[in-house]
Amino acid sequence: MKNKNTTFNPVFGASGILNFHGEGYPYHTLLFWGLLFTPLWVPLFRILRQSTLIQNWLKKRTDIFFWKTLYELVMVSFEIPILPVVFSHKGMVLITKTIVLTWRDGNMELQDDGVTPREFNPKCIHVDMIRKSGLNNVALSCIGLVPLLNKKGLQNIEGNFIISIMPVGKAPIDRINEIIAIRAILEKNLPEFVGNPILQINISCPNTGDELDAYLEEVFYWIKELRKLGIPITIKGNFLTPIDAMIKIINVTDGAFISNTVPFDSLTSEEKIKYFGSDISPLEKFQPYFKVPGKGGVSGAYLFPKVERYFRELRRQKVTKPLIFGGGILDTDDVYAARAAGADGISPGSITMIAPWNLRKVIKCGNRIFPKVTF
Repeated sequence: MKNKNTTFNPVFGASGILNFHGEGYPYHTLLFWGLLFTPLWVPLFRILRQSTLIQNWLKKRTDIFFWKTLYELVMVSFEIPILPVVFSHKGMVLITKTIVLTWRDGNMELQDDGVTPREFNPKCIHVDMIRKSGLNNVALSCIGLVPLLNKKGLQNIEGNFIISIMPVGKAPIDRINEIIAIRAILEKNLPEFVGNPILQINISCPNTGDELDAYLEEVFYWIKELRKLGIPITIKGNFLTPIDAMIKIINVTDGAFISNTVPFDSLTSEEKIKYFGSDISPLEKFQPYFKVPGKGGVSGAYLFPKVERYFRELRRQKVTKPLIFGGGILDTDDVYAARAAGADGISPGSITMIAPWNLRKVIKCGNRIFPKVTF
């Protein structure tokens, strides 16, 4: 492990999309084989799309995951290349799923291994490939930092990667104590790391059940404490944070990742209908199952123009630290637009669920047009 000035490829997998250690999720295996055989099923889906009768039949059954997915694939089939596509995250830097200090149930029940979801299609995640939108209320399900380190998975990750962390205590003193504990635990374990981790402090997860405005003041102490580790510190925020507040935070870190998901209720009624078909959250019906209530954090196409404007304003105000663009990057056009807005790199996330057939070309495009990023 080394300290300052760590250099990365400019494409970073958004925190969580590859799980804690880069192992991914069960649906990634299905995507690999499904996309490999696109020459067989995409032409069939394009034929089915010509039938209004079949479309209506499928649409009536979208409350069941299988039929919902089939309906969406039929409806977006003309966007999918007929040539075989392999689902692979090669060339994308790992950012771990956000890690909390101690066990947190969240809303995504985990198997005995502590990392794999029990449900293939978790109730806390909603994807709409037609409207290019996603929604999740995973709420930071995690077995805790020490149990993860005891598995030795983090220590055995090779190369440069990013550990995402977040304190979730209800009171400021609780969150500060969590950061102190996280720093002490990492300080003890970092010498065992094969790779070169840096930190990402998540200050913007909308599914913790907390008011995040308080974090904007506390984060300066967190950064000061974590600086003792001697490794680069980055921040993960969203475009709802006032520009002036975000600039102050960025100035005391080594860079920023923007944007995280944003609360469902931050959208207007018209935006909710446009991206989700209703002004009621698709996760509303699952509230009885959730340990952490919430309507979810929005990802996908809605975010892109908001993040684009935010980046242009940050650059207009002379922010020079590395800025990584995340939010609605679903095709190569978005990669070029992100660079034009002033990004130093990209962080694809929801593309793995909304348009996974585009992931490989987005990664290749990002690594081609951006220079490497040093924090």
